[in-house]
Formats: sequence, C-alpha cells, structure tokens
Amino acid sequence: MPALAAAQHQPAHSAPPVAAAPASAPCEEHHLVILDLSSHRVSATLARLHPEQPDRGEQILAHQAIDCRWHDLSERSRREAARDVIRLAEDQGRVDIHSAYVCAADPTLASHPAGGYAALGADVTLTAGDVATALRRCREQATGVDRELVDLLPTVWRVRSRNGEREVAQPVGEVGHALTCDGILITARAGHRAALEGLCQDIDLYCEGVLARPLALYRGVVGRLGQRGSSLVIDCGGRHTQVLVQRQRRLVHIETHPFGGDDLTHRLADEFNLDVELAERLKHGVDLAMARVREHEGQQTLADLLGSDGIAGDPRLPAAAALCRQEIERQFRALAEDLRTQGILAQTGTIHLVGRGALLGGLVGVLREIFDLKVVLGSGDRGRDPASELVDILTSGLVLVAADRRRADLASRTDVRRQVSGLWQWLTAKLV
Repeated sequence: MPALAAAQHQPAHSAPPVAAAPASAPCEEHHLVILDLSSHRVSATLARLHPEQPDRGEQILAHQAIDCRWHDLSERSRREAARDVIRLAEDQGRVDIHSAYVCAADPTLASHPAGGYAALGADVTLTAGDVATALRRCREQATGVDRELVDLLPTVWRVRSRNGEREVAQPVGEVGHALTCDGILITARAGHRAALEGLCQDIDLYCEGVLARPLALYRGVVGRLGQRGSSLVIDCGGRHTQVLVQRQRRLVHIETHPFGGDDLTHRLADEFNLDVELAERLKHGVDLAMARVREHEGQQTLADLLGSDGIAGDPRLPAAAALCRQEIERQFRALAEDLRTQGILAQTGTIHLVGRGALLGGLVGVLREIFDLKVVLGSGDRGRDPASELVDILTSGLVLVAADRRRADLASRTDVRRQVSGLWQWLTAKLV
C-alpha cells in the first residue's frame, strides 16, 4: 500500500485481545469503530455494543495499528494511513466500515470547571429531560473564542428537596425541586473538531463524533487508581505530556503541555551536533540519576526495552543526563507548583507514569523528589512497560467512551420515535 511505503509504517507491537468475528457483514448500529491518531501511532478498533445490557461490557472484534510519525506525514500520507488502518480493521472484523468515532492527541486539550442546573419549582420525580437541561447549561458556558468544547464529564450530581440537599449517583428517578450538576468541560483549540471531521470525510468515512483522548485515558485507568489523596496519571508522549488528577474518586483536572520525548531528542541533537537518530539512541542510554540501583528495580526501563546498542559507555552520557534532567525538572517543578497553588495536589497519593517516555531511566526518582508522592510505572505491574500498557488502557477507554455516546444517541432516537408515534396516534384519533 502506498502509505505504508511512503511513511515507513510498521505494524504496532501491542494489541488487546479480540474475539472471533462472524462472516463479513455491514457495520450495524451495535458496532463501534474508533479511529485513534497519536504522535507515533494510528489505530482502528472495532467493538460490539450491548445497548440494552451495559453491564455486559463491550466485545472487541478487531484492533489494528500502524506505527508512524503522524505529524511528519503529508496530508496525502495521513489520509492513506488512516484509510489503510480502517481496511485492516475491516479485514480482521469482517465488516464493512462506513462510520467511526475519531480521537486525536493534541497539546491544547485541557479542562475547565463547569456547572449547570434545572429548577423545577416543586418536589417532583426527576426525568432524563431534567438531566439533559442541566447538562446543556454546563455545555453552554463560555470557553473563549479560540477554544471549542470536545466533551463534558459530569462529576457530581446534587438534588435539593424539602428535606435538604444530597449527592446522588444517578439523578433520574430521584425526588426534588432542583438539580445541580458539577462537571469539567474538556476543550481544545478552535478547529480541532473540524480537522478530524475533515479527515474522515476525505477517506469517505462518516464521523459519528470526536472523542476526548484524556477522558478515554481516565476511563481506561480509573479502576487501577488509589482511593486516598491525589492520583495523578502522567502520559509522557513524544510531542506532549498529558496530566490527569483524581481526588475523592473524581477526575478534577486535565491539562496538556507541549513538551515530550521528541523535545529532549532535539535538544540533545543540538547540544552534541548529532542527527536525530543518534540523539534518540543517546537518550535511550540516559539515566537521570546516573545510578544503576533504583527503587523501581524489576520494572522495565527504556534501555531494558530497546537495548543499549553500545551507548552504555558513551562519554557524552553524563552531560546528556544532566541536560535531560534540567529540562524535565523545569517542566515538572512548574507543574507541581501550579497544582499546589490551585489546591489540586494532596499531600498523599500516587503518580502513575504511562507512555514510552515514562521508561526514561531515573525519571521515577526525579518525579518522586519533585512531587513528594509515590511514583509507579503504569499500573505498577512488574514486567510490563508503560508504553504497551498505555495502548491497552487507551483502547479499552476509547471503547467505553464511544459506547456511552452510542447508548445516549440510541436513547435519544428512541425518545424521538416515541414522541412522534404518540403525536401520530393523537392526530389519527382526532381524524377518526
């Protein structure tokens, strides 16, 4: 395929387990397709939805990925790469794909607090319409002319009645005269959605919706986070670093910084007058602590995963380690100070490092010193590298977020059909 040759794509090394697919069939409304675009990887996931039984979960039928440097590709190569990975998913899942949800890594993704309400006047049983009113008022809050809404995550529901105010997990069916929703708006630069929708249109794919990558990351990892203090998830990517903060079992903050492993590579290339490939190899051999014994011994590091390839004795390593540590400390000390100033960072908790950059030698110790919190690679499972674990976390999270979107769409269609049917019956009864 042209895109594979032009961009030197390679099949990705990690994929979640998939179920056996039936004979070739058209993609139905109970099938989910997610196209995910990251800095070094393009993937497509096909899953089967259980719309009436969400507790059964979703079944992954196909997952295919192509390794590439997405931001270095031309527009034509991007279209071909996306089209190729969709075709691979079609072949594995034996379905014809005509629509998909799309998600992309973006350094401008961030969160903002929001609130909405529904005032009912008297104690009544709350309905899905009341919930929709509160959510609509959350979404309608200003985000700025240079930003646009990607998604909304409700975090707290409160119902007020004559007996006082209480928090509820699911407001529908509760009795009260006022409903309040606290949540976070996930926003990105203006044009983020249009760019992804345009890509889908260019490859003859209907875009069902744009998914927020931070929300997918959180949905995929939330079951592994601690319940006390602050839980931070730091995705150390090639082009950016994404930070999620959970407190009191709720996602309270998302921010993305345009700093990643590629920036360290370019700094090393400039400092030592190397080409990018040699600078990348030098970075693989860096140990920020310049010590061989580390508290996370037993978990894989970048050098363990890729091999030192003769870099271990390079006399430039100490200077390279000092340069990398200076850049990392500058970025993360500013982040820690900002989180403390906002009152988001607790005195206890755990930091989970995911992504390929998390394997940089000595990074765990540096972040432990800066944040004064326990730091683990990925979920803390020994023998797993955070890069492959991130693939599994994101894939499952994207499927969960897309399934929620689809169920909401199906419920909305059912409500419309019910209203139209009721109106039609009323009209025909009057005519008779």
